[in-house]
Amino acid sequence: IKFRTCRGGGSQISYEGWVIGGLEQYRGRFASMLSNYRSTINYGGDGYLLMPSDLWGAQGGAPAGFPFPGDNGDWSEMEKFLRQIIADIKEHNMIDGVVFDLWNEPDLDTFWDRPWSQYVEYFVRATQLLRAEYPEVKISGPSSAHSPHVDSANWRAWLSGVSAGNAVPDIYFWHQIGAWEREPDTTVPALKSLLAEYNLPERPIDINETLPTLAQLERHDIRGLRANWGGGPTLHNYMGYLIWDNGNGHFPNGEWQLYKYYGGMQGERIVTSAASDLKFDVFAVKTADRLKLLAGTRTVQARYDIKVTGLDQLGLPDAGSVTVQRYQFDYAGKDVYIHDKLDVGTYTYQYSSSEFIIPHDPPTSSTVFAYEIILSKHGFYESRLKGLFGAYRRHTQHARFISGNGRLGTSQHHCGWPDTSYHGHRARDEDMTCQPPTPPAPLEQPLAMNWLPFDDSLADYPLLSGLELTPPMYLTETSAVPLGEGRDQATSSQHHSDRLGVDNNFTSHHNHLSDLIQSMGGVHYGWAENSDSYALEATSSSDGLSNLYSNGVGFRSSQADRCFHPSTVVEPWLIALTAKVEENERDPDSRFIIPEHILREILLRLSPELGSQAFADSFLNNKSLLLNKSSLSLFLRSYFKSFHGIYPFIDWSFLSMPIWGWSLTLAVAATGARYLGLEPLIHLSEELCHILHTLLLDELHFQKAQDSLPYLQARALAASGMCQSQQPDVLKAGFAAWALVTNSCQQLGILSEDDHIGAYEQGQNLDRTWIAWRFRETRRRTGFFIWLTDCYLALMSENQPTLPPHALKLRMPCCERLWQAETVQKWCLRNSQSSRESSGIAIASEEISRNMAVDVTQKLWRGEPPPSRTPFFATLVLLFGLLRKRWTMVHYITDSFPSAGQRPPYCGAVPEYMRWRNQTCDSLDLLHWEALSASIKSGGLEGPIFLHLHLARLVILAPVRELLDHVTQLTQVSKPQLLPHTLYCYPKNEVYWRRTMLTWFCQDRYKARLATIHAGAVFWHTRRYSSGSFADQYTIFLATLVLWAFGTASELVYSDSQLDMAGDLESRPQVLSGRLESWGLQEQDLGNRRRMPRMIQVDRPIDDELVQHFIRSGEGMRVHLEGIDDLCCQEGSLQILHEGATILLQQPEIWSLAEAYASVLKSLAMVAPG
Repeated sequence: IKFRTCRGGGSQISYEGWVIGGLEQYRGRFASMLSNYRSTINYGGDGYLLMPSDLWGAQGGAPAGFPFPGDNGDWSEMEKFLRQIIADIKEHNMIDGVVFDLWNEPDLDTFWDRPWSQYVEYFVRATQLLRAEYPEVKISGPSSAHSPHVDSANWRAWLSGVSAGNAVPDIYFWHQIGAWEREPDTTVPALKSLLAEYNLPERPIDINETLPTLAQLERHDIRGLRANWGGGPTLHNYMGYLIWDNGNGHFPNGEWQLYKYYGGMQGERIVTSAASDLKFDVFAVKTADRLKLLAGTRTVQARYDIKVTGLDQLGLPDAGSVTVQRYQFDYAGKDVYIHDKLDVGTYTYQYSSSEFIIPHDPPTSSTVFAYEIILSKHGFYESRLKGLFGAYRRHTQHARFISGNGRLGTSQHHCGWPDTSYHGHRARDEDMTCQPPTPPAPLEQPLAMNWLPFDDSLADYPLLSGLELTPPMYLTETSAVPLGEGRDQATSSQHHSDRLGVDNNFTSHHNHLSDLIQSMGGVHYGWAENSDSYALEATSSSDGLSNLYSNGVGFRSSQADRCFHPSTVVEPWLIALTAKVEENERDPDSRFIIPEHILREILLRLSPELGSQAFADSFLNNKSLLLNKSSLSLFLRSYFKSFHGIYPFIDWSFLSMPIWGWSLTLAVAATGARYLGLEPLIHLSEELCHILHTLLLDELHFQKAQDSLPYLQARALAASGMCQSQQPDVLKAGFAAWALVTNSCQQLGILSEDDHIGAYEQGQNLDRTWIAWRFRETRRRTGFFIWLTDCYLALMSENQPTLPPHALKLRMPCCERLWQAETVQKWCLRNSQSSRESSGIAIASEEISRNMAVDVTQKLWRGEPPPSRTPFFATLVLLFGLLRKRWTMVHYITDSFPSAGQRPPYCGAVPEYMRWRNQTCDSLDLLHWEALSASIKSGGLEGPIFLHLHLARLVILAPVRELLDHVTQLTQVSKPQLLPHTLYCYPKNEVYWRRTMLTWFCQDRYKARLATIHAGAVFWHTRRYSSGSFADQYTIFLATLVLWAFGTASELVYSDSQLDMAGDLESRPQVLSGRLESWGLQEQDLGNRRRMPRMIQVDRPIDDELVQHFIRSGEGMRVHLEGIDDLCCQEGSLQILHEGATILLQQPEIWSLAEAYASVLKSLAMVAPG
């Protein structure tokens, strides 16, 4: 949400400050303030408002006899105090952004119980001392509780004093809360009038404690800091009540979602005017293709109209129609979770005379709406835009509207010092440490954060030597009460709860889970003995690897030969399905025989009498075959044989559970049906997923079932399957459904450990202990699956993940041997730490011994290899843990260039990004080596982790967003198609694409060549070892585009007549050297290639020496692939597009999105230049 600034001085902790406890007590507060300052800077803040009054010890309600600076005319203690602060600031390098806020609310007796004249003298003396001994200091003031007014005696006395004492602050600073303090539209003119009267200069303005008056803060270029009146621990938590914590981690409320949208309103500000009653206002910006308006009020519930004028200046005709996208922001209380804004839909408005009216009719006084006026990309006159938004209340006495011919403001939103910030805040009687719910990761190693109230370890501060270093512990009455036993219930209405997924029934979560664990007890004993056959671990098979030459004639088939997907005989799908069902019946597996009560529930839910379900005719005509007991059992078996091997998070015993089993069984069957290789079953799967999502949402009120893990698993499977569809409606519904999955995931705290679930007790039944372990592991793996899928969908859509970056707080998953154990006896035999002893202590110890996933990821980031024999699922967690920082880095770079008209830099040219990318590549190499080790032990077979490792390299080594935008621009004109990467972001103007591509190929050439190596490796892997994960099709698509871009750029750079005249390869390096020098490049050892090949085939395994040679000195080397003699020629760059499309279509038919990607590649081959 564009976190900017914090304000504080160490109040509300056990240390009492300078005048009460002397230097020792001051140091405690300074350490807290220093920690907060460092956190502010680490999390992207650009400043910190330091409060000497808090360090002094004044934090409201001073006791009798409390000393203030200047008492009895003695200023010596104040001077000693300020010099100590200056010395400590310099010692701890607090250089960037520190502003001295000399005293908090001195016009209130509770903070300054002395005459106002004494404060004015203090302000002048302190300013003079600070500027004399710390020249670079910035000072703000007067920090009064009351805003400027021409009749204010205090303001006049202060202005007169600072004028006479040459102590004008760098920032004018006051608080503005309550209707009696008016609003910036009136207080800013009052200040300017006073400044002119006293002949004082205008300076930037901060309003320290303010309610959300975003439009007026923007209008006057004011930096506003949100008020926070928390006390004790709440002061250092909840981010000024923008977030909350119900015991399962922090979550955002409705106000946070509003600020998130506001923080993303990048663009040129449009001149707006408030309503005449000053109860309603609008903030607006212009982007390349939209006008975005944020409108609302927090004090009244009434209808207002927003008048938009000047449409003719947008290239639109004087009369016509415009489309407006509307979003609703609801607020149901500070402690009520709101996942996101509500998409209300689009509305078409007719207009004439270049103006129209948007009605604004909020359901509550706390509702805010965003309106996005969609503009045509053609005929848009950047230099002539004159938007004006007027607002008037639809009431008889307010029929007049504010209007006029306003012009476009030339200042840029979120640009420079005076822009609005709503992120630093300070309590009326305490300081505030601002905790962003989704903080950007630091560029180097992340710091361990603790916001209550010390962010860093106090042991790091030499000035605290000899002090008690344990931060104070705060206990409240509710902190000791378990969730559901005495907590206040949310006050939102049922309307909000149903629509926004808000859970207001805080019943005992753990009691429900205890019942669940009990119900699992009798299920596990029916497990068959051969579940290990579905393991994915790399194992050596004596049958498979020891007799490769036995029956041969001096040679054997290669591993790749044995892994090629066999061709299938084309036959009617009904015949093929019937044959598979009959084969499954001849060799049944008792684990996958569906109980009768589950089958009845499924058929009942899917019966037409319950609603018009949109099944295709092919399904309705064959429903008896597709939904009978034998077919569903086949689908379940297919799931556990295929999908479960990649994402092992379903405990199949859940399928038989009453109440929940039918939904999970249907989701698992729908997913498993895909892997039978029959195209109609893919469409059936998508239909079942879509309908299941609708049933869980509309009929079962899933958001109220906070203890129903199987429901969450069913919804996650259904939503992820829909997101892989080529049908636009299903695809859009899938991403919307996924947002609800992550919402529920955070509500239930699935991404955090819950050690109270079936916690081990001395003498507890061994079976029950193991069942509780099994449930906790299932819950943990469900969290990992949702977290991993969220990362992958973010990669597909090139949109940031839905889940916060620091939300994952789970231990690493167990090894697959333990996960696959069907009984507690087998579990103990397979547990290497238990010495084969069957005891509850061994079960509990195994779980406790595992490290937290985030800790293992950090160790990997620091260069430590992952634990030996890390299973695939755990390796995926580490891989995406590294990769998630990509979004933080990209946003960091984008935010560094806030001007809408300024082209963002190429990421690879930014030093911070280069360092992060290199470090990530090193960490990924560690994972790759571990994967290669496992592959060698398996006879050279490549597991699914290789595809994900290649994908990880592609997304950090290539300009993916620009590449996808460019391809979309070329292909959408001829054949528009909705794909994940066009779902959230319409392609930007591609005027910079050529420059980006050439920068990547030339200046960033080492990483471009490395990306080419990994793109070719994707082709090798998917032709032979495809596992059918939903990462396959996007990875193939992206790899094809990277190879195409490399070939196209190579052709462009090397398409010189000298190259054509050069002829043979012997002279090519010399000619290329001169060509590269014209680009400002100096290629090392360009001609030193006597012993190295002059070609490289990137879609086959390559030895490391040749890879590094190609990366360092690849100019002049021909890049070959199967069927492509030279990628870097005109024919090669087009041939690679057809090859990628062929691979996508030849893959086993599992996800229909592959066809859409293949269609884009074919379209690109038809329209690509050359």
